[in-house]
Amino acid sequence: MNARPSYVPSYNYDEDYDSRQRTSITHGYDHLSTHRQIQACNNSLRDTLTSLKSSVKTLDSATTDFPRLQRVLQLEKGFDVINETEALNARDALAKEYVPKINELLDEYENEIKRCKEKERRLKAKTDLMSLHYSDEISDDTLTVGAASMANTTTVDMITPQQISKLKKLEAERDNLAYQLSFVEFNRNKLRKSLGPSSFST
Repeated sequence: MNARPSYVPSYNYDEDYDSRQRTSITHGYDHLSTHRQIQACNNSLRDTLTSLKSSVKTLDSATTDFPRLQRVLQLEKGFDVINETEALNARDALAKEYVPKINELLDEYENEIKRCKEKERRLKAKTDLMSLHYSDEISDDTLTVGAASMANTTTVDMITPQQISKLKKLEAERDNLAYQLSFVEFNRNKLRKSLGPSSFST
């Protein structure tokens, strides 16, 4: 028969309970701390999503017009911004290139106006001379016949339809030339006004 041990360790229930209680409290604190950290991360993520949505809306409103701008740039040539010196140099270069040509055109207009005026003067003199010639013929015929009725008949006979047609043609040509002259002068004045008085020398 076996002998019982002489010493049996005693079990302290109070210390075990206190130890488990402390462990439970510690685990409770750790769980609470972790929950708070997760809650803080969740709040931070929610704020980040709100900021991201706001950024997306701002970006969308800022880029709404991009498709139209793309079509505009495809249809129209874009120009770079230049400074005032470059703009003045470009203007001077254009003036040197085109002002001589414009002056040449104005000289041609001036010469054409002179030719038209001279032609109008000759036509007017020719028309006046023919009118005077017909008047002299009518007067001579009236004196020769000596009667009013015979004078009227002779006048009709002396001025032939061909002469009347020629006179009307000269008058129409004179009127047409006067119209052309006024048109040329109008274009010349319009060109001068569009270029300005200081753009070129006359």
